[in-house]
Amino acid sequence: MKVQNTTPKQIHSSTLNSLAMFSIIFLLCQHGSTGAHLSNQTDKLALLEFKHQIADNPVFNSWNTSLHFCQWKGVECGHRHRRVIGLNLTDQNMFGTISPHIGNLSFLRFIDLRDNHFHSEIPQQIGYLYRLIFLNLTNNILGGPLPVNLSRCFNFRAVSLRGNHLVGMIPVELGSLKKLNHLSLESNNLTGFIPASFGNLSSLTKISLAKNNIKGTIPSELGQLTNLVFISLGVNNLTGTIPSSLFNISTITDFWVATNQLTGTLPANIGLTLPNLQGFSFGGNGFHGEIPSSFSNASQLQIFDLVRNMLTGHVPANLGSLQNLYQFNIADNLLGTNETDNLSFITSLSNCTDLQILGLNTNNFGGEIPSSIGNLSVQLNALALGGNYISGIIPAAIESLANLYVALLLGGNKLQGQIPSSLGNITLLDILDLSDNKLEGNIPASIGNCKKLNQLDLSQNNLIGPIPDNVVSIFSLSISLNLSRNSLTGSLPVEVGTLININALDVSDNKFTGSIPETIAACLSLEFLYIQGNFFQGIIPSALAALKGIRELDLSRNNLSGEIPEDMEKLPYLQYLNLSFNELEGEVPKKGAFGNASAISILGNNKLCGGIEELKLPSCRIKVKKPRRHLAFKVLIIASSAAMLFVLIIISIFLGSRRRRKARKDPASLDSTLKRLLRISYHELYRATAGFSPQNLIGSGSFGSVYKGKRIHPKRSSSLRVYGKRKLRYVVASASSRSSTTLSLIQRLNLAIDVASAIHYLHNFCEPSIIHCDLKPSNILLDNDLTAHVGDFGLARLLSNSANTFAQAQSSSMGIKGSIGYAAPAQGDDEDVQDSCSQDGPWSIPIIDQWDPQ
Repeated sequence: MKVQNTTPKQIHSSTLNSLAMFSIIFLLCQHGSTGAHLSNQTDKLALLEFKHQIADNPVFNSWNTSLHFCQWKGVECGHRHRRVIGLNLTDQNMFGTISPHIGNLSFLRFIDLRDNHFHSEIPQQIGYLYRLIFLNLTNNILGGPLPVNLSRCFNFRAVSLRGNHLVGMIPVELGSLKKLNHLSLESNNLTGFIPASFGNLSSLTKISLAKNNIKGTIPSELGQLTNLVFISLGVNNLTGTIPSSLFNISTITDFWVATNQLTGTLPANIGLTLPNLQGFSFGGNGFHGEIPSSFSNASQLQIFDLVRNMLTGHVPANLGSLQNLYQFNIADNLLGTNETDNLSFITSLSNCTDLQILGLNTNNFGGEIPSSIGNLSVQLNALALGGNYISGIIPAAIESLANLYVALLLGGNKLQGQIPSSLGNITLLDILDLSDNKLEGNIPASIGNCKKLNQLDLSQNNLIGPIPDNVVSIFSLSISLNLSRNSLTGSLPVEVGTLININALDVSDNKFTGSIPETIAACLSLEFLYIQGNFFQGIIPSALAALKGIRELDLSRNNLSGEIPEDMEKLPYLQYLNLSFNELEGEVPKKGAFGNASAISILGNNKLCGGIEELKLPSCRIKVKKPRRHLAFKVLIIASSAAMLFVLIIISIFLGSRRRRKARKDPASLDSTLKRLLRISYHELYRATAGFSPQNLIGSGSFGSVYKGKRIHPKRSSSLRVYGKRKLRYVVASASSRSSTTLSLIQRLNLAIDVASAIHYLHNFCEPSIIHCDLKPSNILLDNDLTAHVGDFGLARLLSNSANTFAQAQSSSMGIKGSIGYAAPAQGDDEDVQDSCSQDGPWSIPIIDQWDPQ
């Protein structure tokens, strides 16, 4: 072995080279460590800036210096470089904005901030994140336009910005995202057109632009998206026809273009070219023509919605092959021909064992409901056949659909017969509508078994009889109960007060009688109450003022009487009130709804007065209130009157007893004496008055003259007052005699009662009322039985129904009516004759005269 000799110089040179190499390696290592540290610090600072733009949130409790930022909640880092690759803060109730510093997280692969409350705009700096694959900002309140530089994120696989407030047009630059397979911009305020550049999104499988304000046509370039599975363009302003190329993308499973302005026909072979259809929603457009029978080939079809179009013809009878169908809605079209076999296709649908919703309403279907309807899926929860020309009876087989819990809609047809009581077996129903048919008979009480009803409509039929108590007391009714336009009778059950959650109650145009039940005031959720067109009577319940939420109230065309409850002016939300054609009276309130003439109607109530000027009602008569007296004074008066009455009764009993004892002893009674006094011949009268001499004339009235005279009798002489003149055949009264007859207390009381009864009759039971105006003792006549009669109606007045007419016709300031000492005191004032004469003066004065002639 050969040994090489090495000099000291060579050794020194080798050592220096080794040291230099080590230094270089050390520096390189130091530089790499510093670079990684600086990069990590950038991520940390960006996260802290992101945090600062958000209100305090428990999520950030872990975002502190005691933990590495890769351990912060919602932050995900890569294993190799320990850089932030993911930010997942879904549904954390965050309020704030998205910091532009998010653009410094250069290793970000995904951002998921959905279901929060981020506002303001999407930062343009997100466009710097070229590694970004997934961006989900769904269900926030972000506004502004879509950032154009999102197109720089060429690695995007999925972008979901659904449920925000984004505005402006969709950038055409987004068409460059070749790797994008999911784009959702649904439920924003985007405008403009669908970019034709979207035809370049060759990897796209799902696109949703629904619920915006996008207009124009659907670009034919979308037909190039051969991998498309889901397309949703509904609820926009799209027009024109659907490109035929879209119907050839066999991978499509869901095709949603409902609620636009699209037109055209459906391809006859649509079920063959789109065999994988699961959801098909073309409703709310202008499609016409027939429903292609080829749909039966799309065996996976689950949702079939063609509602609100202009489709015609028959419904294919081969749709029973769609075993997975659970919604079939073709309502609001022109389908059917009003012929007897129009509903035969229902039989084939009985094979669709998953069917839950069947909507056939508002078409031209005729004929009867087939009994096979009872064979439909036991899972059926909504059946709508209303608004057609269906006739016949409601088949009893319908009770087999016991799981109907959404709605049974049969209104607006020509159904006849009675309502099957078996409907009460469908106890889960939420809505039952049998309105506008020709149904007759009574309302089955079994309907009361439907304890979950929110809405019941039996209006516009020929139903009779009373409302079953258990029907009007279905506690769950909260939307409406409509029984209007039938011939229902009886009273409105008090159980109506059970409907405390109901919003609308309509029993109008029936034959209900009785009063409006006070219990209706318990329906505190009522906003619409219609009771018009019945025979309700009595007063308007003041309890109606408790319905503080009422908006419309119609009580017209009844027999209601009395006054309008004043508290009804306190109903804060009342916008419509109709009280027309009743028998209401009294003053109309002026506040609340009564202050708006266009909000109320009171026609046909002739006794109403007052109210606002626009109603043009007569003024109400001012009621003069008597001054209130002290309670102690009233008590004293009552006590004194009671004591006096008691004394009078005792005296009457005593005098009556004494009179009877005296009558037994003296057979000559008062009656016989009076009868003798009244048997005076005309010749005697002539002599007693000196031939009716003017010197004996006392006065003249409307019914003749009054004379004084002196009758000479063999045994005694008497002074006479003679009423009448030559035409009088006998004396009708005797004023006095020297041996005057004394009347008992009972007789005097009877005379007072007779006079009071006569005045009461004249005032209250004559039509028109008669006002005597000259009531005094000389005008009170006695017959043989000592019964008092009111006479001399020379000054009497007839009281018109109109107070103003009476006053104008009868009032006068020329003189005082009646006799001095007996005239009404009020005639001395400046008041109407009605107010003075209607009291017939102080009629108590003649009564005092008979108690004490002095």
